[in-house]
Amino acid sequence: MRIIKNKVLLLIIIFVMLLNVSVFFYPYNSKISAKIIEFQDAGEQLKVMGIVKGYKAYGLEEDKIITEGELLALLSRTLGKSEISLDHKLVSETNWFDRFVNNMYDAYTDIKSKIVEYYYKFLSIFPNYQPLPGVKKDSWFFKDALYLKIRGYKFPDDFSLYKEINERELYSMLLDTLSLGDNNEDISVPTLISSDDKLKILLAMHGLLPDNFQTNEPVTRGETFNIILNVIEK
Repeated sequence: MRIIKNKVLLLIIIFVMLLNVSVFFYPYNSKISAKIIEFQDAGEQLKVMGIVKGYKAYGLEEDKIITEGELLALLSRTLGKSEISLDHKLVSETNWFDRFVNNMYDAYTDIKSKIVEYYYKFLSIFPNYQPLPGVKKDSWFFKDALYLKIRGYKFPDDFSLYKEINERELYSMLLDTLSLGDNNEDISVPTLISSDDKLKILLAMHGLLPDNFQTNEPVTRGETFNIILNVIEK
């Protein structure tokens, strides 16, 4: 009987030792690495981040041309999950008084943005409120539209949830979203320069100008996922 107990005890000791060895060779960090390898695809990475939700029946549908509503929903979630600092400056800082003015202006804009936020959240309590015409409370775009409204995004006059967009429209909306709270970044260029060239200059300034930029080329959801992931990583 004692021999059997000793054998059982020995087996338990060996099992514990093997378990410790496995933990030593496969540390906790390996789980994180495995997850990164598993989600090498941009769409899958954004899905893990909570930015891409996909379609329940068809998955991410990366070959599908992205629509205006889908893009703005992605940009809204990207903005909401990012840590973009909205540090507002009114004047260039050269002395203590300039810093004082900027601090006062920053406090003013923060209070103003809070008032706007509370205003739209109060409106959203009412069942018939629509942040955009046709975007009702049961719409998949309602929360994203409300968030963009609060952040001060100006929707295009011809906005349509299901309109397919091209590369120029995608990057224009991307820059408009990134510049929220930063006085709508602009550049001074000669009037002879086209709006497309101006867009390319802004993209180059942000390090976002793609190779073979085709302004009228439609953009797929998969291509959009790669662009947004690139922005996040920058």
